[in-house]
Amino acid sequence: MTSTSASIKIINEKLEQMARNQKEQRQKVFRKYSQQFMTLFQEWDADMLKAKTEGEKLANLLLEQRKFHQENRLIQSKRLNKIIMLYDEFLKGMEDMEEDYGHFLTSEEGELQKEMAKFQETLVAGAVIGPIPIKTRLHKKIYSRAL
Repeated sequence: MTSTSASIKIINEKLEQMARNQKEQRQKVFRKYSQQFMTLFQEWDADMLKAKTEGEKLANLLLEQRKFHQENRLIQSKRLNKIIMLYDEFLKGMEDMEEDYGHFLTSEEGELQKEMAKFQETLVAGAVIGPIPIKTRLHKKIYSRAL
């Protein structure tokens, strides 16, 4: 029986040794992979934090751009209104100038017609009376204007 008990003892020792080896191998594998998982989770957390920070920066940048574009739109609208007002003033000035020029031309045309009538009367009178020396005609013309 000793040999049976010795065999059982040897089998028990081998089983215990095998269990210890298996436990050590499991712990070794667990340590190896748990360290890799911990490193990956830490990197993941860092990446998530970085993504959150970058997202907030991007949101702030978009908000600033929106504000800039709104302000720019307002400024451009004001400038466009100034351009329209200036254009309207320009058109009004041109219309006033054309109107004044029209009155001037009408006035000058009337003056010219009066001068032509006087000149025609002088020619007719000169033809009826006879040739009037040029000097005398000029003196009459100047004298008649002075009156």
